Amino acid sequence: MIAAGIGAIVAYLSPTLRRTLVPIGLIERLPFIAQLKRVDKAVRNLVAHKGIVVAAVITTVALQMIAIAAYFLVAIAIGLAAGVSNMMEFYAYFATGSVVQALPGPPQGLGTVELTYRYFFAPFGSASQIVCVALVIRVVVLAAALPGLFVTLTGSYKPKRALA
Repeated sequence: MIAAGIGAIVAYLSPTLRRTLVPIGLIERLPFIAQLKRVDKAVRNLVAHKGIVVAAVITTVALQMIAIAAYFLVAIAIGLAAGVSNMMEFYAYFATGSVVQALPGPPQGLGTVELTYRYFFAPFGSASQIVCVALVIRVVVLAAALPGLFVTLTGSYKPKRALA
């Protein structure tokens, strides 16, 4: 999957492959084409700044590792049977819970994530422990999102040229 993703990124960013593979007539008929063109332009402008892209990818990977480690520590603190031997299994379950949380339905997957965790973590603890883990993970996610609120409130996400 990683190789397919890298291949898709290379194909998207390569001008030659884009000209030969992209059916322009079909794309022009898509709804919201103006928004898609703006997104495309923004991505192409960002790719021109390779240092920013590399830093963003490295930061994203590091933050995901920290988040999963925090979730795992939460599971240990609440008393689930978590150890080094099943760390990767827990990682897969937490990642699946994040996907379930992002699916359309209840806000933030309220109830569905808990049910998913109940199914996955049943061999590792009681229902109350699993629900507590799910709720504490929600608190961790909210706490991690607070710096984004600061960025939004201060407007520091805007390019310096746009502010001038």
